[in-house]
Amino acid sequence: MRKISKIDILTIAFMIAFLIFTLLLCYVDKGILCVHNEKEILCNEIGLCKFNDIFLVRKMNQTLDIISDVFMYMALIIFIGISLLFVVRLIKHRNFKKAGLQYLMYILVMALLAAFWLFFDRIVIVNYRPFTYDSSYPSTHMLICCYLLPSSFYLLSAESKNKETKIIGYSIIGVIIIIVGSLRVLAGMHWVTDVIGGLLLGGFLLCLFFGLIKGFDMKKEV
Repeated sequence: MRKISKIDILTIAFMIAFLIFTLLLCYVDKGILCVHNEKEILCNEIGLCKFNDIFLVRKMNQTLDIISDVFMYMALIIFIGISLLFVVRLIKHRNFKKAGLQYLMYILVMALLAAFWLFFDRIVIVNYRPFTYDSSYPSTHMLICCYLLPSSFYLLSAESKNKETKIIGYSIIGVIIIIVGSLRVLAGMHWVTDVIGGLLLGGFLLCLFFGLIKGFDMKKEV
C-alpha cells in the first residue's frame, strides 16, 4: 500500500478548503449587493457580503474581460495541442503506457474539471455575476488557468533538467494566475469569492494530477 505523500495531503486540503469556503459562501453573511448596468439595476443575494462589497466594481470593463479571455483561451489551445500529441503517440504506439499515461491523466483531470463546471453552471448555482444573470461561482477562468497552465508546463518541460528554467516558468505562471484573478474582478465579471473558489478548486485538480503522476510513477516516454 502506497504511503500518503505531501501531494496527497495537499489534494485533500484543497478539496476540504473549497468545500468549507463554498458552505461559508452559501450560509454566512448573506446580503444584497446592487449594481447598475446599461439597462437596469441588478441586485444579488450573496454570501460573505461585506467581503465581496470591498472589491466590487461599479462598472463592467470589456477590455479587461477580453484580456483575461486571452489567457484562458491560450491555456485551452495548449491543452488541445497536448491532447492531439497524446492521440498521435497512441496511434503510433497502440499502447496507453507507451503513449504516456501522464497525458491520459492530464486529459481525465480536465474532464473532471468540465464536470465541476457543468455542476456549478447548470445544477447548483451558488452566485450570479454582478452585472448579468449568468452563473458565477467558481470562476471558470481561474479554474482553467490554475489547472491547465502548471500541468501543461510540467508535461512540456518534463525532459528539461534545467531547474532555473522550470522555476522561472512556474513563477511566470503564478503571476499570470494572479493577473487573471484580478482582471476578472476588476472587469466586473466576478465577485472576489468566485475567484477564490476557482483558485481552491483549481488547486485541488492540479494536486490531483500531480498525485496521479506520482502514484502511478508515470515517467515520460521518449
